Amino acid sequence: MAADAKAETVVLAVTGMTWGSCPGNVQSALANVEGVSKVTVDKGNSTATVLLDRNKLSNDQLIAALKKSNGGKYGATVK
Repeated sequence: MAADAKAETVVLAVTGMTWGSCPGNVQSALANVEGVSKVTVDKGNSTATVLLDRNKLSNDQLIAALKKSNGGKYGATVK
């Protein structure tokens, strides 16, 4: 992240992760959002932990990007 970045960790409760490939799909969808620097997905707990630049990205934008990916299969709320 750039020196002027405001790093923040957000934990999302993710819905729709029913298959073995889902964590990878969620990780890819979130990692490709501008302002995200790291994503860790835990299928067992149905969560995604995201390190992001708060100056570039809001929680709503992050959730919208996930919902838009993979045909709207995944949903999320902030834990």
